[in-house]
Order: sequence, then C-alpha cells, then structure tokens
Amino acid sequence: MLDSFLAVAETPQARFILYGTAAILALGVAATLYALWLSAKSARWARTGGRILSSKQAFDLIQAFQTEAPRNRRVARITYGFEVGGKTFRSNRILDNGEPPEDQVDRLLADYPVGKAVIVRYDPRDPGQSALEIASAPPDLAKGCAVATLLLLGAAVFAIWITTVGGQQLVAAFPQAILPVMLATFVAGCVFLFVFYLFARQAAEVRRWHETTATIVSSGVRSFSVLRDEPKKTFGGRSRRRTGYMPVVEFAYSVNGEDYSSRSIYPDTEVSGDAAYAQSIVDRYEPGDAVTILYDPERPQRAALEPGGRLYWLALLGAAVAFAAAAATSGWVF
Repeated sequence: MLDSFLAVAETPQARFILYGTAAILALGVAATLYALWLSAKSARWARTGGRILSSKQAFDLIQAFQTEAPRNRRVARITYGFEVGGKTFRSNRILDNGEPPEDQVDRLLADYPVGKAVIVRYDPRDPGQSALEIASAPPDLAKGCAVATLLLLGAAVFAIWITTVGGQQLVAAFPQAILPVMLATFVAGCVFLFVFYLFARQAAEVRRWHETTATIVSSGVRSFSVLRDEPKKTFGGRSRRRTGYMPVVEFAYSVNGEDYSSRSIYPDTEVSGDAAYAQSIVDRYEPGDAVTILYDPERPQRAALEPGGRLYWLALLGAAVAFAAAAATSGWVF
C-alpha cells in the first residue's frame, strides 16, 4: 500500500498539492513562532507600581475583520496610572497582546477595583506600551496547531486522491453520473446539514433558559462599513465599501441579586441589515420600557431580548435538496 501511495505522490498533480501544503504549514509554523516570540518579549517587560483610576463594565462594537459586521462585545473598561522616570502615564490596556476574552470581564472587574494598587508591566524603550497582565501562550496552542495540521494533511491527501486515482475510481463506481455536480451537491448537503445541527442545538439550549424582567437602557441604530467582495459602480466611481446598520439595544436586569446588562437581541447572534430593518427592531424598544427577557441560568450574563426564529430549518431543507440533487446526478436513481 505504501508503494502505491509513493507512486501516486510522484505525479505532477500530487507534487503540486504537496508543495502547496508544505508552504501553508511553513507559514503556520512561522506565525506560531512569531506569536511565541512576542509573548516571550513582553514577559521581559519592566515592572512598576500603579493605581486603578476607573473600573467599570462597558460595551464595544468590535469589528475583527473589515469584511464582517461588528459585534457587540462586553468589555472591562479599566484605566490605570503609573510613573516611569518622573513622567506620569495613563493607560487602559489590560493585556500586552490583544483583548481579554469576554468571559474574563467579571474576573477583571473583581481583580482591579478603583483605587487598588497594582503592578504595571511596561516596555522600557517605550513606557507608553504597558499592560496589567502578560498574555502567555494559550495552553491549547499546541493542540490547536496539531488539529489544524491534521486537517490540512487530510485535505491534501483527499485532493491528491481525487486528482489522481480517485477520479477514475469514482467514474468506475458511478459510470452514468454527472460527477462534478454530484460531488458539489453532496458536499453542499453536508455543509447545510452541519449548519442545521449547530443552530438546532443552540435553539434546544435556549429553550431551557429562564425568563425575567429587564429595563431598556438605550436603543439606537449604529452604522458600520464593510469591504465588498467585488467593487460596485457608484455615481462617484467604483466603491469597495458598503454601509450596514446594526440595532443596538442595551438592557439591564438582575438575577439572584446580581446586576447584569446585555446588548443581545437574539441569543449569541448579531443582527444587522439595511437601515429600515435595523430601525424596525429599535422601534420595538424604547428606553425605560420594562420587557421580558431570556437568560442562561448557568451563565446569567448570557441573555437575549427575543428567542430567535426558526430559519435554521431552511438549512435542513437545503440539505435535503442538495442530497436529492446528488442522488439524481449519480445515475443510480433515475
């Protein structure tokens, strides 16, 4: 069997795929080593005493990628002051590299109350670059790299197989099939089915959430800009950007004597669209209104104004249609 694989690997198609895979793996290794180097560099920063000047919960619209809509993220807004070489500095940077995960907000607010004396880490060459905590390499970094490598190698093996002997084997197994259509619709069906599974599982979880009363704190529409896949002709020429609109509705509530706030309209889902759609949602919630919300009893900071729709059933319908198309083009059914 090894001899057969080596013989297949000698083909031009296989070599091209193997070289491309090796290049991607090399880039991944380089990026990982760079991240580890940055972490080690920050770990050597100097230390000095500082004091927390303000500490509160807030929300930010975080746009991770210019091609995606932003998301409402709960953050710890912590400002601290410190002195280096007789000069006073102020900063709100918590981690040396990146932003703290959202599930760390409560811990950060408890660890850094107003007035607390803290140790500040700073870059001796540029004291303006400071942090309260140094982000060590994630403990699951090695596991993530291993999984990504295995997935990439699996994709490479499949690509080699399908471009060499696999195509011939499929033709032999499905002599009357429209092979490209059959494969494309089968893969599409698997994707639709996976999407349905994810959203159906989330919906089942939300059905176990509890209800409570909340008060609308603020309600408005925020605009944002995203990059288009393709430029669009406009009166001023060709534009690669489009404007989207997001309803931002903040509400406050209490669970077991603890106060919480959230901006989630649907559970763990961001909502955006055109201006009319965003305004139609905002119009349902006026500041000061008392509303019934849903919250996760295990993590009360997870809440939503509405349970969400059932459009995920369309993914199941899409899977059924795609699998039916795959069967119809296989030559086995008709």
